[in-house]
Amino acid sequence: MEQDLKNVEGLVLRIYNIKDSSRIVDLFARDQGRISFMARGARRDKSPSLNLTQPYVEGRYNLQPGRSMYYFKDGQIQNAHLGLRRSIRRLALTEFSVEVLTSVLFTDRDPILYDFMVTFLAVVEEADDSDLARLLGAFLFKLVSFVGFRPGLSRCLECDGGIKLPLVFDLHAGGMVCDDHPARPGQRTLSMDQYKELVSYLTRSFREIREGSLEEKGDLYRTMARLCLAYFQIQTGRDRFKSLGMLQDLGLV
Repeated sequence: MEQDLKNVEGLVLRIYNIKDSSRIVDLFARDQGRISFMARGARRDKSPSLNLTQPYVEGRYNLQPGRSMYYFKDGQIQNAHLGLRRSIRRLALTEFSVEVLTSVLFTDRDPILYDFMVTFLAVVEEADDSDLARLLGAFLFKLVSFVGFRPGLSRCLECDGGIKLPLVFDLHAGGMVCDDHPARPGQRTLSMDQYKELVSYLTRSFREIREGSLEEKGDLYRTMARLCLAYFQIQTGRDRFKSLGMLQDLGLV
């Protein structure tokens, strides 16, 4: 019945093709959280749901509740994010970011995290290939902060003293420590440029980070992307990502 339709704004995370022409869509809905729906006949050439159910499409979806899941009725594309497919590096970063997101995304409503993700994808669309490693580091550092593991960068986590040289980041403790304390596994000594880079990931928007990136600092950005990835993996316990190998092959980490 018409009153049973659920109008949803969402981002397609993944699709699973089933039967001859249908697919199940894993959707991050802005106001409902993570949900799934079936789109019957979505893989047919002239299906109205063919383009609406492509990965990374942002749209509005009219869904009808069924016994075990929602069923697609109609909808409208808001942003197809076609620019994500302009290069293999953009597409690989997108695939990895969605895999990382889904590793910590459950069914709860989280419009702030939704806006964070669609903003990131929009900036990746605009970015040059030389910006992508920096955006990857910022994405991981911001996301791990969103889910409850914001690193402490302004004070020593052990004694609450001010930050001083040498600059030491503790992956397990979750932030900066001074060298007055015994060294432990998982500590990384940072240069001043590396420390400033980490601070910028938490204090600047994705667009500011992209616009401020410099091609000659590519080695710095890749180093920080590896550090942010290690921090994310240790703090969240999510450490296996199928799409990571592609990023490594492409030199983004």
